[in-house]
Amino acid sequence: MLYRESICLIDLETPGLLASIALTKDAAFAPDERRWVILTETATSGTATARAVSFRNPDPVVLIHADRRWMPGLIGGDSR
Repeated sequence: MLYRESICLIDLETPGLLASIALTKDAAFAPDERRWVILTETATSGTATARAVSFRNPDPVVLIHADRRWMPGLIGGDSR
């Protein structure tokens, strides 16, 4: 079964950004070798950045206690 989302759920800029990495409506995702390398490197870099920020977030607002490094699991509010 092919999953489809309404294009109305996406703002006007996002389809262009997705098309730049070979994600277009009604087309199979089949990036060329150059794009595949870029996507792989970007995913690796993004994962490393997310881990670094989550373990040592520089924003003092996320700290539960100012004198400790305790942070909530979901920074920015609850899961809703």
